[in-house]
Amino acid sequence: MKTLLPLLLAFGWLTQSALGQGAQADQIKRRARATAEQNNARQGVAPPPKTTPQPASPTPAQRPAAPTAPVVAPAKPTAVVPTLSTTQAVAKLEADLAAFQSAAPATQEHRQQLLRDIAQSARGQKPFLTTATGFVDALGAALAGRQLDAEHRNRFAQKLEAVLNCGSLPAAQLDGLIADAQAALESGGVPREKAAEVARQLRLLAQDVRRAGR
Repeated sequence: MKTLLPLLLAFGWLTQSALGQGAQADQIKRRARATAEQNNARQGVAPPPKTTPQPASPTPAQRPAAPTAPVVAPAKPTAVVPTLSTTQAVAKLEADLAAFQSAAPATQEHRQQLLRDIAQSARGQKPFLTTATGFVDALGAALAGRQLDAEHRNRFAQKLEAVLNCGSLPAAQLDGLIADAQAALESGGVPREKAAEVARQLRLLAQDVRRAGR
């Protein structure tokens, strides 16, 4: 310890001396700088501009998120009723009449099939379901227990198909179609009052088909 203590004291003195010398050197520099600034001020020399620290640019985590485009839900597809050509429509309607005659009374399946064929036979404006149902009910009652031959069934089916596509027909021509349809039923053995009710329901179908032009 005796050997080390003088060394430690000497080390402490050297450190204090070095610190004192550094402090004195720093004071000398500040005084020199102050003197130079005073001399420059007397001579009209502007002091050097002080630089201000610039704000740091935002990091990617701090940057505001870019707005996202709104999500638009796809449009829902609308149901499309397929249409039949004139020949196809007449053939299907005639087959429906034969099915009505074979059942007494017509089954719900036969009625639904005729409703579908009516909708597909109308290539323009479709009749309302309530109107078509009234026509099917009247036709089923008229054909129950009756046996129309192929000629009268085909004739009535042709008139029915024409009425379902009568949107651009003159009123007089439409009246002729409905009268021919009623005559086809009466000639096939349907009582007049029942055939007349079918014709009345047929005119309601025509009104639905022509409603776009009214």
